This record gives sequence, C-alpha cells and structure tokens, in this order.
Amino acid sequence: AFERSVMFSDAEDMQDVIYALRDYSTVYDPDKVVEQLEERTAFLKDCKKYDNKTAEQQDIIIKAAAVADYRPDHPVDEKVKKKDGDATLTMERTEDILSYLGANKKPGQFLCGFSMETEHMLENSRAKLAKKNADMIVANNLKVAGAGFGTDTNVVTLITADDCRELEIMSKADVASAIVSEILKKMC
Repeated sequence: AFERSVMFSDAEDMQDVIYALRDYSTVYDPDKVVEQLEERTAFLKDCKKYDNKTAEQQDIIIKAAAVADYRPDHPVDEKVKKKDGDATLTMERTEDILSYLGANKKPGQFLCGFSMETEHMLENSRAKLAKKNADMIVANNLKVAGAGFGTDTNVVTLITADDCRELEIMSKADVASAIVSEILKKMC
C-alpha cells in the first residue's frame, strides 16, 4: 500500500489517480473514490476556506484544474434587465490556489498542476511550472484530436524541470495512471 497522503481538487479524470495513491494494492472500489472526491470537492469549492494546514500534511498535491480564472466583480441575485445600449461586465481574478501552494510548498512535497493551452503549449506550460513552483505540469493541447473535454481520451505532455514527455492518445483513466507513475518515479 502507498502510505503517503494526497490532496486533490475536483476532476473526474483524476479518480483513478486518487484511488491509486490511497492504496495502490487494493481492489478498485468506486464508492470510496466518489466519497473522497465529494469530500475534497466540497472542501475546495470556496477558496477562502482553504486551510494551509491541510496542504502541509500532504506529500503529493494534484491540482487538476482551476474552476475559473476570473469571476464577475459584482455578482447579482436578480436578472440583469435589458437597457438601451451595450452592457459591460467587469471581471476580477480568482484566487490562484496552485500559486499559493507552490509559494508555501514544504520540503519533499510534490506539487502537480495542469495547463490547458491553445498555442505555445510547451513554452507556456514550462513558464507555469517555474512561476507556480510546481514539480510537474500536465499540459493539455486542445488543438489535438482526441484531447480535452467531451471525450473519453486525452493527449497530454508531462513537463518537469528536467524532462518533457508527450503521451500518446489514451483513455483518461490511463492518463491518470501515467501521471501517478511519473510522480512516484520522481519522488523515489
């Protein structure tokens, strides 16, 4: 059994990763995975409730995706009525949890983030790796057939400070397994 603890954010694609890290040798139990996902999803939904003490207790943190990079700066509870002329929606940045975790990473902790790019994927993802102080970025190129959202497959590139490896098209469960394997190789 893998004895290290893991923290993750909500992402259906990471179910197998979470399960594998919880106990690498047990029979797959989807109910346990869903229960863990629901607990962590509820925990991370409100970024302001994020507790650094929880992150400090983790050896591996996988941040699958930001919910959004921006949000309306003045949300309303009622319908916005149509008026003459155009409307302008102003946005504010959301809290960047991956940056926060990278800035507060403890020695020996492994931080994995994701990037979703439509241009300059390697360049932008390497910059993100350095800027966020992550140990690995899993880069998604949305312009590759079979990658991204709305499919059962993905094509990703695993980027670390000393390596860059594009994986072939594979099921999202196999991608999750490859991510776990890469993290474990880097940590051992």
